[in-house]
Amino acid sequence: MKTVMEICNVDHPNSVDNTIILNMYEGHDSHNNLAIAVKELMVQAGDLDGWIWRGYKIIVYLMGDYDYLLKMYGLSGANGLYPCLWCLTTKAIATQVPEDRPHVNPRSVETILDENRKFVASGSNLKNAKFYYNCIHRPFVEVPLDRVWIPLNYSSPI
Repeated sequence: MKTVMEICNVDHPNSVDNTIILNMYEGHDSHNNLAIAVKELMVQAGDLDGWIWRGYKIIVYLMGDYDYLLKMYGLSGANGLYPCLWCLTTKAIATQVPEDRPHVNPRSVETILDENRKFVASGSNLKNAKFYYNCIHRPFVEVPLDRVWIPLNYSSPI
């Protein structure tokens, strides 16, 4: 697993001249490994958000595969009752034809933090995760969800 920082508003954002490897390790991106590898790094990345550098405003985005993103935001995973990072849809609703789906509330970093606090206060029993919208860990990052992307070569599991 590696974490990189890229300067995106240039002609070749993925070039070695615009990419900085922040950390790298051989292993799975489990919650425990992420806690060791990226916890402090993500705090620092969040602190950069909004800074002005050489006349440019820094805006932090987060991108990765779906499993990684769910773990970064403390959700139990795509197999949970509420598998979507961006809204509170259930798996059953997500399989319906879009025109037949009821309105579902969006998620936000604030709602994830709030539901995680409730989950922890209730004893952190994983069997009860569905009652807290699968928010089983405190997020490692507080980048707003409208700045979280899945690369085009991945597809959503729901």
